[in-house]
Amino acid sequence: MVAWQTLTGIGFMFHSAPQAFFMNQIGGILSIIVLVVAFGSLLKNNKTSKETSESFINLPLLGATMFYAMPMVIFQQAKDMKLDPGLFFISVIGIYGMIYLFLRYRESLEVKNEESKEDTPLGFFAHHKNLAYILIIGMIIGLAFTIKVTTLMLILGLLGVIFYAKLGLAGFVGYFALFVGVFTKGNLWAQLNVNYPKDDVQFLSMVTIISFALAVVFFAIAFYQYKADAFKKALLVSLIFIAGIGISVSPWVIKNLSESGLQGNIVGSILNGKGDTFTVDYTKIYSKEELMKIENESSIEGTSASGKTTNEDLGRYFGYEDGANNYLKLPLNLTMQSNQPGEYTEITPFFLALIPIIFLFLAYKKPLWILGLVTLLGFEYAYFFNTELSRIISAFFASKDLPGGYVYIAFLLFLPLFYFTFSLKKNEKKTELFLLNLVFASFYVFLFVIAAYGIVWYGISMYFSFLLAILTGGWYMSEYKKEE
Repeated sequence: MVAWQTLTGIGFMFHSAPQAFFMNQIGGILSIIVLVVAFGSLLKNNKTSKETSESFINLPLLGATMFYAMPMVIFQQAKDMKLDPGLFFISVIGIYGMIYLFLRYRESLEVKNEESKEDTPLGFFAHHKNLAYILIIGMIIGLAFTIKVTTLMLILGLLGVIFYAKLGLAGFVGYFALFVGVFTKGNLWAQLNVNYPKDDVQFLSMVTIISFALAVVFFAIAFYQYKADAFKKALLVSLIFIAGIGISVSPWVIKNLSESGLQGNIVGSILNGKGDTFTVDYTKIYSKEELMKIENESSIEGTSASGKTTNEDLGRYFGYEDGANNYLKLPLNLTMQSNQPGEYTEITPFFLALIPIIFLFLAYKKPLWILGLVTLLGFEYAYFFNTELSRIISAFFASKDLPGGYVYIAFLLFLPLFYFTFSLKKNEKKTELFLLNLVFASFYVFLFVIAAYGIVWYGISMYFSFLLAILTGGWYMSEYKKEE
């Protein structure tokens, strides 16, 4: 699937490498425009709201500037022709659209369009126009998937937003348990570079049964809390979203399968097809026995049970600590470039410095809830920055081999979502925006942490969520009443 390369490669048709390079910069330029529009739309008050507060800072422009100032973005815009700026541009449209819909129509995604009764190209959805928007969002995300398969993290994260928005925290936990069960039953974890005993049938069966059982329990709780109507809507919206993705991906799937058939690796056939590329034939210079020996010696396991990788190209990003430490220390290591001091691979200290601070300015139900936040931030400080305590905590996580270590990773990454869901005031200014964004960020970051080896470009969509979280807190700090 080469959707973005098809566009940017047009310049080479005119025998102009500079023109092709310029076209590749379109993604970065459009990203800035989309960021300003998305931040401005999500942060402004609802039209029906009685609030008249404004911010004395141009937060959308500030957020877009912070993104463009990231060295990893500068590198892609100035020195390299990568897919990621274009992927980010497309992905942000999908994330923004999904969050916007649930903010504006959280009570129902089937609000009738009373203003337009004439026949339109979306006439089938004339009375359910928001479902049509969900389909369009799915098609946009499908386009992103045809650019880069790492969009799978984005798809799974947005499905989590749907279940959380319609069925609350219980629905989201049920969805996460279902996700674990399906990936375990289908032996799909290898696609995410997850280390697990592939041949231990008893272990895999146990994980599958427990996951599906938890999914049933939490979906039952969500069903009790939100009734059948909300449950049906969550399923309907999810199916329409997936259908939209299928519409965009289907031409590539048909093309690739027609080239390769259903032989061999089906997933690889669907994603890559079979092109007429040059293939090296080593049988001309090696015997079969020699080739098998070379392959065995050069085969590199992605991640061992001890949480390490023997792949030097991945390890220089990921690190070489034991157990769950490489995963849990990624925020610090990516910010400080502890493992990879390379040129233009840092993400700047914006996120690690500002995100914990903005948590202090959110709308809590009671002041005492801040004690929980202080506890979370205290743990972060002790683990990342306090030499003595960090040694003790690191030793604990070093003893947690994989796949058991993934439980601790999931617990710590999803803990803020549980905490803020219970501690923040509902229907209070930007609380719903913050929580929907946090749902997506939690699921997406979890997948990035366990699957991407800390390679900053693989999780480019999460930087939108980080910036939106910072700007949400910035709104609380900079708002003022118009009357004042």
